[in-house]
Amino acid sequence: MIFEMKDNKDVDSLSHTTWRCQYHVVFAPKYRRMVIYGQIKKDIGQILRQLCEQKGIEIIEESAFANTSLRSLILPDSIIEIGDAAFQGVDYLSTIRLGSNLQLIGSKAFLLQSDTLCSLYVPESVISIGEKAIGYWAEFEWKTPMVGSNFILYGESGSEAQDYAKSNSISFLTKPEPGLTKYYDAATGITVFAPDSGLQMQISVSDSQKLEPDPGYTFQGWYQIQFTKNGSNYTPTFMQVQIPMEQNVRRCTVFINRLNGFYTEIYYPQNGNIDFTTTKDAFQLDVCKQLLGDVNDDGTVTLADLIMLQKYMLYNGTLLAPENADLNQDTACNGFDLLYLKRTLFPSIG
Repeated sequence: MIFEMKDNKDVDSLSHTTWRCQYHVVFAPKYRRMVIYGQIKKDIGQILRQLCEQKGIEIIEESAFANTSLRSLILPDSIIEIGDAAFQGVDYLSTIRLGSNLQLIGSKAFLLQSDTLCSLYVPESVISIGEKAIGYWAEFEWKTPMVGSNFILYGESGSEAQDYAKSNSISFLTKPEPGLTKYYDAATGITVFAPDSGLQMQISVSDSQKLEPDPGYTFQGWYQIQFTKNGSNYTPTFMQVQIPMEQNVRRCTVFINRLNGFYTEIYYPQNGNIDFTTTKDAFQLDVCKQLLGDVNDDGTVTLADLIMLQKYMLYNGTLLAPENADLNQDTACNGFDLLYLKRTLFPSIG
């Protein structure tokens, strides 16, 4: 983008972010931009949809949202084309809804950075899908893209989506776009969204952990999710799972038991929950959580943690779980973390 600078004031400024409203241009350093995405990424999908509807946008340009962090993406019906690499390198994306008037999907449009997308419905209106546009992921750009381990492509019979799935050896099912039904378990607080209605859900809970948690993590519970329909066992194609977490949980490790063995995913709580999508062969979950403030690694945050943290700072003591000491998440362990822990344990301190 080329534009004229009217004076030297902006050139000489040391400000981290410079606004030139005359040209509608914002300069922001890369790190600052990543922080912004981290704080508001749960709202990005909604904001994108509103902007597209307000401005009548019909094309998402090449690399428009590459290398961002999105959990879900819902595109309006006004979108007719998604450019090459538009969402390439996006991390943690597990839900995508394409508009009903979409026609063109560019190469590597949804070549993701993580194997988190389990399914996608491509509307019949799509007439062209580029190379490795859907269903592929690569942890790094220099790695060879791979088809998602449990990815399923949905579409109509005889559609471009079916041809794409066949040429890329991707699992394909012919069915309308699934509308998700909400199932809630009051005993555990777990919410499950499945593409089938009329099901009965039962969640079995055990305190017996299947795998040893990593240092600094606390075992929360083992869950087995089961569905029945008309009295018989029933297996949905996929599930979107929400597990509630305490406020001071920084992140969670979920060991998911698939037919071909365990695999591990790390999730960060959003709005008090961890959210993830899993396929029909994964109904047993071993959940471990990292509790900020649990510096003695006993699975709870108590006065004992406060005493250990205080001794560590005053007398150079030892922390059994130092990774849980950075309560305010400023990448340092100092007096601010001690004060934060005091206020957590004793809110009346203020």
